[in-house]
Amino acid sequence: MLYDAERRPLGRLMVRGEPVPEGCYARSVQVWIRDGAGRFLLSRRHADKPAYPLCWETVGGAVIAGEDSLGAALREVREELGIALAPEAGTFLLSERRARDFADVWLFRWEGALEALTLQPDEVVGARWATYGELCAIIDAGEWAEALYDPRRLFGGAPDAPAAILPMRAEDYDAIAALWRSTPGTGLNDVDDSREGIARFLARNPSTCFVARAPEGVVGTILAGHDGRRGHLYHAAVSPSMRGRGVGGALVRAALDALKAEGIAKAAILVFADNEAGLNFWRAHGFGGRDDVRYMAVGLRPIVKFDPK
Repeated sequence: MLYDAERRPLGRLMVRGEPVPEGCYARSVQVWIRDGAGRFLLSRRHADKPAYPLCWETVGGAVIAGEDSLGAALREVREELGIALAPEAGTFLLSERRARDFADVWLFRWEGALEALTLQPDEVVGARWATYGELCAIIDAGEWAEALYDPRRLFGGAPDAPAAILPMRAEDYDAIAALWRSTPGTGLNDVDDSREGIARFLARNPSTCFVARAPEGVVGTILAGHDGRRGHLYHAAVSPSMRGRGVGGALVRAALDALKAEGIAKAAILVFADNEAGLNFWRAHGFGGRDDVRYMAVGLRPIVKFDPK
């Protein structure tokens, strides 16, 4: 199926392998597979491939007519590596319009051994597990299929955790709210933290809020915004399974970098005085307190507050 630049279907099909017509776009999928330790499952392209022969890559391919993105991702993995991934073991990361296609990027978790793979003979000649550092070394050595989505953009923030740092979307609300409600020390209320409140915040701050997304879903969040003068951070939270693996730090860096890119010179966060773990976390990331000021506020409408315990 062919699409226009806004991803609207044109009602036209194309023959697989033929060039995409000018002004049209096809659809493709790229599938990242990581284990619980954060290693990447890579495959090596056949020597007879016209592009990037014997280079390493992640599984990917075209979406065929009548197929949705998830179905295409599962089929490509099954064809190239001979393994049947469970749909619930993966998550959609993002979609990006490239020169001739819309690339949907997926992340799956798989804990199997290389011996369980059945490689597609005319496509794949090898497979390996690689740490993030090993993956970067492959890229730097020129042994990576460069046409694929740059893994350093997706996974460089928290390289030791099987998660990607991505912009927060309004449709993430159910997942992020569940994480907040399960994280002690997260001060919530029924106005700012409602679905409508978060959608309002994201509309005002579309490029400064982030989530960490793993195959099991959202495992970390941070809200960041500014008034044109000062930046403010809220609701930095990481699920217990991902703590101590650099996810929280990656979210903080992403938010501060985004604020800095918008011309903000200083950012602040409120931390409950009895949240010693939270205070230590923020101190470790360069935040400091002040004794010469008092936090003061005035209510403009009734707010019901609650703090997960």
